[in-house]
Amino acid sequence: MTDIDPPRLKAPGPLAPATSGLLTRRNRAVKAATFAGLTPKGLMTDELIDFHRRPAAGRVGMTTHDMCMCAIYGGTHCVLDPKPANHPVPA
Repeated sequence: MTDIDPPRLKAPGPLAPATSGLLTRRNRAVKAATFAGLTPKGLMTDELIDFHRRPAAGRVGMTTHDMCMCAIYGGTHCVLDPKPANHPVPA
């Protein structure tokens, strides 16, 4: 110990709001990324949206998912095929 001890900082609890930049979450609870198998053919589904809405409705501060890639046609297979024939590019 020194003659002058640093101030003791108290960490906020897990249910305290958290701010990062312009985003403020209601608490520090985070649902970690999981593979839900709810994106057949790499497309967004209502089931996937509900899968993330349920924890948020239960007061989780943030939910994350396993993978996100954006393509102009709304799919996630752009790594393998940048413009698959079964996904027309919107006008």
